[in-house]
Amino acid sequence: MSKIFSLIEKVPLKIILLCSFLVRCLGLVIFKNQYFPDAVTYLNSGKEIFSGKLLTSHIVMPLYPILTYLSDQIYNVKVLDIVLSTLTVLLVYKISLIIFKKDLYAKISALFCCFYPFNIFYSVSGLTETSFTFFAVFAFYLLYSRKFFWGSVVITLSILIRPSLDLLGPVMIIYFSFFTFNLGAKKTAINLGMYLAIYSLIMTPWWVHNHKRYGEFVRLNLGDGVAWYSGNNPDNKTGGGIVKDEENAKTGDYDVDLGTIYGSYSEHKDLIRLNNELKAAAFKFIKENPGQFLTLMRLKLQRFYALYPHSKTFQNPLYIFVSVISFSPLLLGLIGSLIILLMRSGREAFFDKFLRSPELPLYMFISYLTLVHSILLSSFRYRFPIEPFLMIILPWGLMAFYFLLTGKHRDFQSYLNHSEL
Repeated sequence: MSKIFSLIEKVPLKIILLCSFLVRCLGLVIFKNQYFPDAVTYLNSGKEIFSGKLLTSHIVMPLYPILTYLSDQIYNVKVLDIVLSTLTVLLVYKISLIIFKKDLYAKISALFCCFYPFNIFYSVSGLTETSFTFFAVFAFYLLYSRKFFWGSVVITLSILIRPSLDLLGPVMIIYFSFFTFNLGAKKTAINLGMYLAIYSLIMTPWWVHNHKRYGEFVRLNLGDGVAWYSGNNPDNKTGGGIVKDEENAKTGDYDVDLGTIYGSYSEHKDLIRLNNELKAAAFKFIKENPGQFLTLMRLKLQRFYALYPHSKTFQNPLYIFVSVISFSPLLLGLIGSLIILLMRSGREAFFDKFLRSPELPLYMFISYLTLVHSILLSSFRYRFPIEPFLMIILPWGLMAFYFLLTGKHRDFQSYLNHSEL
């Protein structure tokens, strides 16, 4: 084992990054015939933005359409995602080095991120997974580097791709300031105020667009109604959020028929009222069916951490095998790291050793997205943004199992306490 670790440490980071770029270019050749309706929507939305039109789609955010349009004008819409996916490998390495201060762990995480099949797959899919994940990981890197100004900028940019960090963003600023770096209440308040100012400044053009589009203030988009209702309605039996369309109507492989809610509303009528009705219907379902809501939460959690995709399109032996051998180590690493985190944080040291643990913000992000998708709608795809964070803690968690299984309990005790930031 030590010889393998020694070889890994000798691999230059530049070689890992070069391999990352090349395997993603190879993925572009292998998956050249991929087609996702969402990818077409993003590209068309980009064309609308650069034509000076208001966006037709009411569930997209503007930044990824802008990036895809610009990338497509230069060469290919997917090249940008390949670059961002490669840079994510670099950021995983750097964050691991900051937290654990071990080049070996950082190299293991980077190599796993380099060859992880779903990193390659999504980097050539034309979906928001790769770009949003890059911005999320980049934001964490900046915050770990105590660069709160640029961290605030990147968090806000990630929201303009996908609004997942909208609620967590200010919490991240507070947590890194007050707990991780112990900067005190005054400095934490300053950093939070700076974040809110940057957020407002960057979001203002989008707010202006939405006011022209809908005639009133819309802070993000009108996708929250669909998200709430798709995951919480009488038709949803599987925990997913697949909307009925012409294709799955034939097979019955869907979780919600939005046609029953859309009623007489057309594409261009009162979309805000429609969005509110979707949310109201979801809240009513949850209130009147608490038992079914909890059952759906359990099913969504299972789908979120499933070893292979739920979609019938990807349920062949090869896809299942690749999925299982890829994600199983991440799941084991998560379990092992949680064991370490809890074992080293006694009751008397909860504040100093647990709340100030340098890796705790990673668990905060993982837990937050897990909870969101356990309540709203869940999919194998929606788990993707937490996977680089699982890769960062992967070697730390797996080494815990190594020490325990080999009987090196003394080494394990010293292993529990890596230095703080």
